Amino acid sequence: MPKDLTIGIDDLIPDPKNARRHSPKNIGAIESSIRAFGPARSIVIDGNGVVRAGNGTLEAAKRAGVKNVRIVHSTGEELVAVVRDDLSDVQAAAYALADNRASDLSEWDPKALQMAVEELTEAGAVLTDFGFSEGDFTGMFPPEKAYPESPDEFKEVGDDLETDKSCPKCGYRWS
Repeated sequence: MPKDLTIGIDDLIPDPKNARRHSPKNIGAIESSIRAFGPARSIVIDGNGVVRAGNGTLEAAKRAGVKNVRIVHSTGEELVAVVRDDLSDVQAAAYALADNRASDLSEWDPKALQMAVEELTEAGAVLTDFGFSEGDFTGMFPPEKAYPESPDEFKEVGDDLETDKSCPKCGYRWS
């Protein structure tokens, strides 16, 4: 990615492995904030233009008609701040509430989160370093399908084979 410049918003790539889901209400809240206050939050992209943090903001900015993105390079040794001295105290306070509420309206995508947790754990990442605890994931991931083990021998199919079946929709039972 070239040094500090402005690029078109469509040049950015949403993260295909994003572990957050953004509901229409969530995107709508971010879009409304952008329309009311203008873009006021940074997003994080990698060297290939993939959005690693701020996928909901990217989607909402596109919907709000934002066309350009200012690229600021950082080594991670400094905090990047967006200065918005055009906002009044009331607007700045309203923006702060809108920004925090919008983040409340997103949720985890269990399958994507599980894949990310497994990949990062296998790579040696310690997720407790990022604010997660073991209990955070309890009941969050889709259960693995449990198939009964196959018997060594199968009974011959015949009239004497006892079965008890029922239709899950209508309840009709047969044996």
